[in-house]
Amino acid sequence: MNDNQRSKVYAAEGVLSKYKSKTGEKIFGDAPTTKQCKAYMEKVVSYEWFTARWHISTPSCVEGNAPIVGDGRGRRRACWQASSYEIKLPQWARTEAVILHEMAHWIVDVAKVPPRDGSVRFWETQYPANHAAHGVEFAAVLLELVRLQLGADAAKALKASYKARRVKRDKQPQPIHRKAQQVA
Repeated sequence: MNDNQRSKVYAAEGVLSKYKSKTGEKIFGDAPTTKQCKAYMEKVVSYEWFTARWHISTPSCVEGNAPIVGDGRGRRRACWQASSYEIKLPQWARTEAVILHEMAHWIVDVAKVPPRDGSVRFWETQYPANHAAHGVEFAAVLLELVRLQLGADAAKALKASYKARRVKRDKQPQPIHRKAQQVA
């Protein structure tokens, strides 16, 4: 699938550097470790708003509910690797914005929904299998993660940046359970 939005998405995300977690807590120190990044992701996936929106089954070989975090040594870019269920984060990439970006890739690749026929035997993928890496699904998921984790101001800034750079996104956010909206 053609990933023609990649550079637009990267440029649009530049506005996120000034936003921090809406809880106001200090997430990382000056040189965050992969362990701290994994703990941050575990915290995000434990929120009720997350579990109400995205259903993800983590493989039994992975500790916790978030992907493995690799140090990204020798890499110039952060990445989500589905084959090893791992997010690789070079030192420079250990920021909330980059982690949320990589989490959006993970979500679009692995999130499931119950089948439309109501049966519970086999869940279906939530997003098309042939999606572009930075396509409309990804852009929408990233915007939702930013809104719910970094806050409404960060989401407004990202949405405006998307518009200015003509980043296309799925306009419909994923359904969220009413109780989880109160938390978010």
